[in-house]
Amino acid sequence: MEHDEMVLDEVVVSGRRLTGSELAVLSEVRKANVVANGISSQIIQKSGDSDAAQVVKRIPGITIVDNRFINIRGLAERYNAVQLNNVVTPSLETDIRSFSFDLIPSSQIDRVLVYKSPSAEIPGDFAGGLIKVFVKGVPDQDQLTIDYGTAYRENATFHNFQRPDAGSSYWTGFNTGENDLPENFPENLREVSSSWRNAAGHALRNSWLPQQSTGNSDQKLNITASKRFNIKNH
Repeated sequence: MEHDEMVLDEVVVSGRRLTGSELAVLSEVRKANVVANGISSQIIQKSGDSDAAQVVKRIPGITIVDNRFINIRGLAERYNAVQLNNVVTPSLETDIRSFSFDLIPSSQIDRVLVYKSPSAEIPGDFAGGLIKVFVKGVPDQDQLTIDYGTAYRENATFHNFQRPDAGSSYWTGFNTGENDLPENFPENLREVSSSWRNAAGHALRNSWLPQQSTGNSDQKLNITASKRFNIKNH
């Protein structure tokens, strides 16, 4: 018998922990030493919600204000902290701390956790609760998701309203020329004479008669695309 030696290359076994499954979220909530609730991406896909505001309102103790701000156990958004991937989110208001949850499409949410009691491992600068939103990382595959939804408001939809004359494209939110100032309009009316000020006022459109319009249903369109690509074999 002859002795033979062979050196094998190293064997690397790698895996990825699923965090967006219902079982993973229940396990994370159970391990937390605080009062917590959570919702997984599996539940979000079944619910058909279009953004994070509609997702978090399904969690007990949370109400939505203006379809974007949150109240936890009756406390306004200024008393609640929000983190995105464990990073404190910036405030969208100048005078109070608030975060607009309708900015995040539901298709990009991995899981949402709500902590309603303080603990050593989470920030303590909240009175109502702390919401942690985790978004998905590298997509599993190339995909394109289009979500379209409508909503009916009892006292507004299909009711008649009066509005200023702003042109036929006012609903887009863009100025199509109806709100433009005339040419040679003075930059500061206080620095011109009364006659020139009177002429500048007559140069405006001066359309004071209201226009009749009908309130349409609320509409929302979300388009989400994801694509995998390699950079230097990564």
